[in-house]
Amino acid sequence: MKKVKHLLELPGAKNKLSFWKADLTEEGSFDEAIKGCIGVFHVATPMDFDSTDPQNEVIKPTINGLIDIMKSCLKAKTVQRLVFTSSAGTVNVTEHQKPMYDETCWSDVDFCRRVKMTGWVSNFISFTPSIYRD
Repeated sequence: MKKVKHLLELPGAKNKLSFWKADLTEEGSFDEAIKGCIGVFHVATPMDFDSTDPQNEVIKPTINGLIDIMKSCLKAKTVQRLVFTSSAGTVNVTEHQKPMYDETCWSDVDFCRRVKMTGWVSNFISFTPSIYRD
C-alpha cells in the first residue's frame, strides 16, 4: 500500500476510492473492477523497450487489453464513457520533429519499426488498425 498511500490520503478516499487488481493480458480480469462504474479511464499500456518480439510482446497485448476493457464496459451495462489516454509518443515520434503538434499529427510507425522503438509503438499502435493486420 506504500505506492498508493498518497491516494488513500485524498479527501473522501475512504468512502469513494477502491483498488482492484487486473491484468491487460488476462481476459475478463477487469470485469469486477468495472462493474457498476459509469466512467472508465484506461491509462495503462504494456511497455518493453527491449522486446525482441514487439508484435507479440507489446503490440498485441496493448490492442487485446483495450478490447477486453471495452468488453468489460459493455458487460457492466452501466458505463457511459470510456476515456482511453495515451502519451506524446502517439503524435511526436518521427524522424524529423515538428515545431507544433495537433490532432492531425501521428507518430511514424515505419520509423519506429526501422529504428526498433518498440516501446513507443505500443502507445499508438491501437489507433492504426492497418498496422495490426501486417
